[in-house]
Amino acid sequence: MKRLFLALPLSEEAALKLWTAWEPLRFTSRQTRWIGPEQFHITLAFLGDCNESLISSLVPIMEETGEHYSPIPVCTGGPGQFPPGDHPKVLFESLRDGQNKTIKLNKHLRRHLATMVDLEKRKFQPHITMARIKAKNLILPPVYARTDFPGISDTLEELVLFESRLTPSGAVYTPLHITPLRGG
Repeated sequence: MKRLFLALPLSEEAALKLWTAWEPLRFTSRQTRWIGPEQFHITLAFLGDCNESLISSLVPIMEETGEHYSPIPVCTGGPGQFPPGDHPKVLFESLRDGQNKTIKLNKHLRRHLATMVDLEKRKFQPHITMARIKAKNLILPPVYARTDFPGISDTLEELVLFESRLTPSGAVYTPLHITPLRGG
């Protein structure tokens, strides 16, 4: 079994800019695990634990998707959290531009994947996970309410099937298949 997801990774340049922009927001807590810039991506579909045989069925779907979807220009929109309120579990960077195209791509993939895997039911909200929080009583500094956060622009050019291996120090993502977005 492999833990799989489909995602749009950020370019190395944009990921490093986003990492730097979040520097004033990063705090030290044993209950907070910050994601490194090499792992920044927008998850389109979390597939969960799957038999390895599913991978060969996913590749044609990815290739067909790559033929129909062009690279997606995006611009980030500042910090957010899941769930909203006093006890966040995830800190993320939102999207200001590019949401509609990533939502359209998510819907396309969900239509193709619905008969193959049990997909999450919650509404898709494109974002880049920055940190995961285990503490139930963590109070975020007021800087998370800023609205003047600089947007980071990028063009998302690849659809990637990742394996996610959970380790004590966090998840390790390994690309299993990469499809360029080359459609028109």
